[in-house]
Amino acid sequence: MTVPAATPAPDDADPDPLAQARSLLGAGKELSIAQINLLARHAFTNRDMDFYTEFFATIEPRLQRHFRHNCLAPEFLDDTGRVAGNVNIYRKLRYRSLSGPVLAFEKIYRRNAADLKRLQWVSRNLWGKLPYDMPRIIEIVPGRRFTVVMFDFEAFAPVSAEGLFETMRRMNAFSIAHPASAFAHVEEVMLGLPELYALRRRNLSPNLVRAGISEAELAQTESACMDTVHVLNHADLHRFNIGQNGMIYDWDCACFAPAAHDLGRTIAAIRDFQRLSGLQSFITNRLGRDLEQERAEVARIMFFYLVYAAKKRLTKQDDAALTTLRAMFRAVQAGLG
Repeated sequence: MTVPAATPAPDDADPDPLAQARSLLGAGKELSIAQINLLARHAFTNRDMDFYTEFFATIEPRLQRHFRHNCLAPEFLDDTGRVAGNVNIYRKLRYRSLSGPVLAFEKIYRRNAADLKRLQWVSRNLWGKLPYDMPRIIEIVPGRRFTVVMFDFEAFAPVSAEGLFETMRRMNAFSIAHPASAFAHVEEVMLGLPELYALRRRNLSPNLVRAGISEAELAQTESACMDTVHVLNHADLHRFNIGQNGMIYDWDCACFAPAAHDLGRTIAAIRDFQRLSGLQSFITNRLGRDLEQERAEVARIMFFYLVYAAKKRLTKQDDAALTTLRAMFRAVQAGLG
């Protein structure tokens, strides 16, 4: 691959990181993940997808065919230009794998990243044991830095809202029956909440401060919500991760966490409640929870809902949104006693 020569930097100036990365790439040298991200962002910003796919094929020769035909390459990056971790790239395409032409989709993962390890643990330990289907892994192609996983694919359409509610209830019942202690071996990566939780938790804190609630109160409440039996969570249930036939996709966030975590996460993906009473009514009617008899568990569900919904709910930072946030958080505290 031909790479334009970089303009040398003056002796008294800091080296240009982009020029350094391009120079290393052109010389066939090893690149760091940071340099890969920098080149990827440069290609994306300049809409130079030929360069994008070519340099990925260069740094990962074994994955060449996957990157070269990756029509959704821009989605591989997050808003800051960092590699997002994984992305579906071959939905509804026929391609020739080791077993011949099959209908499948592919995902690219950072090698040995938490999401890939979670997926592998679930596949090893839960295949055929769940009360619903999950996509079969056809092939795993490891590279030096990235791994492509190819899954069996069905004619996909997102499940209805009612289908999501039913799956959510079934998943919760299965989870409660499968705490971490029920498994002979649980890898450490399965014992931590997914990265999305940490991100949303960081976003919640300053909004609570604006609503008159301190970080100390948040930490104490979070600790009380975590201080319960940890059970299997999918941790990313929403309409587009469930097919019409009930198959559940994207187990990249699976972990052992409070049962309420899965419910709160899913409710946040379904609805944005304008009032505390609306959220409580939803938990009562859709989940069949008794607000008085199950006060602590309802409070945990509400807490995890807030973690995942607060950013969406407080986009405009208006007084009404802060009032709702404060009321919901105080209800969580009251429920936890």
